[in-house]
Amino acid sequence: MIAVGLTACVSEKQEHANLAAQAKVSRADAEKTALAKAPGGTIKDGELEKEKGKLIWSFDIATPGTSDITEVQVDAITGEVVAVDKETAGQEAKEKKSEKDEKEENFHRIERRYGSFLRTFRVPNTIDSEHVDAQYEKGVLKLSFAKKAEAKPKQIKIGGTKTLVG
Repeated sequence: MIAVGLTACVSEKQEHANLAAQAKVSRADAEKTALAKAPGGTIKDGELEKEKGKLIWSFDIATPGTSDITEVQVDAITGEVVAVDKETAGQEAKEKKSEKDEKEENFHRIERRYGSFLRTFRVPNTIDSEHVDAQYEKGVLKLSFAKKAEAKPKQIKIGGTKTLVG
């Protein structure tokens, strides 16, 4: 198991080295180009990747005064900006990173998924927010909500034996 992990790490470094060897634009030059699209920003994360057959420098840039992230992609061959996207903090939290690497011959496969996921939802105002229970077990999150006392059905006795529920 450890040998497999080490092999994956070494092959990932080799893959990154292969991509870096193909790039005609250095990381430093690509960073300057990306930062020009987000004035005053600072690079939070950056990587060299193949995307849709193109070699791309991709940078997440944090801008002062806002929690939004600007993602700038720079072509690693020409140095031109390929895309500029803004992501809110919520979108950034939802982002999951997925990596899949397949090699032929004696076969080699790497699959990784990491990142965070955020899901929010509204509950009816009949829910007692002071009595919410959450349990996480085996990858399943179970939420239990209690109704407010005034939202629960009431039983009213009418006469001798009949009960009205409402």
